[in-house]
Amino acid sequence: MLAMHENVAAAIATLGLDGQVPTLERAADLSRRLVDDSRSFLAKQLPPEDDVKLDVVAFGSIARQEMSAESDADYLVVAYELLPEEKVRRTRELLEAADRLLTERFDMKPPGAQGMFGTVISAPDLTERIGLQADTNLTHSQRMLLLEESVSIYRPQLHETLVRALLKRYLIDYEDDPKDGVPRFLLNDIERYWRTICVDYQAKRWALRGEGWGLRYLKLIISRKLAFVGTVTSLLLTSRAEVDYLQGQFEMPPLARLAQLHEVLQDEGLEALRQVFIIAEEFAAALSTKEFREAASAVTTRREFEKHEQVSAMRHRGRELQRQLELIFFNDPSLAERAHRYLSF
Repeated sequence: MLAMHENVAAAIATLGLDGQVPTLERAADLSRRLVDDSRSFLAKQLPPEDDVKLDVVAFGSIARQEMSAESDADYLVVAYELLPEEKVRRTRELLEAADRLLTERFDMKPPGAQGMFGTVISAPDLTERIGLQADTNLTHSQRMLLLEESVSIYRPQLHETLVRALLKRYLIDYEDDPKDGVPRFLLNDIERYWRTICVDYQAKRWALRGEGWGLRYLKLIISRKLAFVGTVTSLLLTSRAEVDYLQGQFEMPPLARLAQLHEVLQDEGLEALRQVFIIAEEFAAALSTKEFREAASAVTTRREFEKHEQVSAMRHRGRELQRQLELIFFNDPSLAERAHRYLSF
C-alpha cells in the first residue's frame, strides 16, 4: 500500500479491505510515477527560470491518483505574471512539451476540444474574480479543479503558492480572527461547482445528442461525486477556518480526504464507508478497460443501459454509492448535525 496516500492506506486497514482494492493501489502507483517522471522530464526539457513564472498542472485521474492506461491528458499551463516580450515563447514551448510528454511518452488521450485543458490560464484571474461578473463557468471550474484535484508536474512551489493565495482569498474575512467551524464562502463556491457540473452534464447530453452520454453519466454519479464528497469532508471536519489546515487538506487527493472519516465514523457509518471504497475500486477497474469505456459511451438513452450487463451493473452501483453517502453524512452522529446545517440551506 506504500503507493497510496497514507490516509487511504489507514482507512483500508481499518475497514478490513487489505488486498481488496488492487486497482486503486495500481492507479496510485502509476499516478505518482507519472508525476515524478513528468517533473524530471520537463525540468530537463525546459529548465525553470526565475523570471519566467510558469507551471504545468495536471488534473483529473492523475491528480486523484486514479489514472489508468485509458486516462485523458488533462493539464494547464499556469502563468503567474505577464512575461517579458522575449520570454513569451516559453508558454508555447511548455504547452508543446507537456503535450508530447503526456500524449506520446505516456500514451494518454489529448485534452478535449472544449477549451478547459491544454491551454494557458492566468493565476491572478483565478484569485481576483471569485463570484464576480467575470467569473465565468470556465474560470470557476478551473479554480475549483485547482483546489479539488490538481498536482504540479513542473514547479510544485508555484502551485503551492497559488493554492495558498486562493484559500487566503476565501478566508479573508477570518484573517485576523479565524472562524470556528466550516468556512461558508469556500463551501458555497464548492457546492456551486458541483451544481454546475450537474447542469453542464445535462446540457451536453442535449447539445451532443446523447453522444458519449452513458460514460459521462457514470463518471458524474461516481468519480465526480466522490471528488465533491471528498472536498466536502475536508470542510465539515474543519475545527477552525485557517489557511494552513485547508492547504494541507487540498494537498491530498479527494479519496484521501474522504478516507479521514474512518477515524470519526461509528459502526453503521464505517460499514457505509467500506462500501464506498468497494464501489470506488469497482469503478476504477471498469474505467481501466477500453471495452467498458466504449460500451458505456455507446449508451445514449436510459433504456440502453440494460443492453450491456457491466454498464448496467455500474449504474446500479452508482445508485448504491448515493445511498451509502447519505448514511455517512446524514445518519452518522459524527457528521449529521454539520451536514444538515451546511449542506441544506
